Amino acid sequence: MDEFYALNKTNYLLNLRLGYLHYQDTAFTKSISFYESAIKLSPASVEARLGLRLPLVKNNQWAKVEELYNQILKLDPNNKEANLRLGQMYYYNGLEKFKESFNKAKPLWEKSKFYLEKVINPYPSDYETNLAYGYTMYALGYNDKARECFNNVLMVSKGDTLAIQGLGLIK
Repeated sequence: MDEFYALNKTNYLLNLRLGYLHYQDTAFTKSISFYESAIKLSPASVEARLGLRLPLVKNNQWAKVEELYNQILKLDPNNKEANLRLGQMYYYNGLEKFKESFNKAKPLWEKSKFYLEKVINPYPSDYETNLAYGYTMYALGYNDKARECFNNVLMVSKGDTLAIQGLGLIK
């Protein structure tokens, strides 16, 4: 395999595939290397960046994951995956800051709202987006919007415990 790769190391698809195969094999460092090679070979590739985030997530390299999502959004501003995941990341980061104070959490939740709105508007029935947006709206005090989102989740996934818990938070 090494000889074949040496002869074809400038092949974008080969690097992309080897990145995924090494990720599947939990060889995350090798996976990262192949995905990075694919990106160098095709700098406008969104798919290689989406692939690269997989081993980075497994290695808990969240700053790099955030950077990747921002790169993706420069290439494709309406990318569903990048907007959704950034929205979720900012929501959870806001929860951590909320332990200190609401004023530290609020800017992160506003960022979450910004990214999630880029997904919920074109995909109003999306389960994951409604759930994340519902919790973000609740955190920001928009209870009517949060209730709507949690009810949307329940229409898609009857009995969803996270949506039911979200509705339970709203007074």
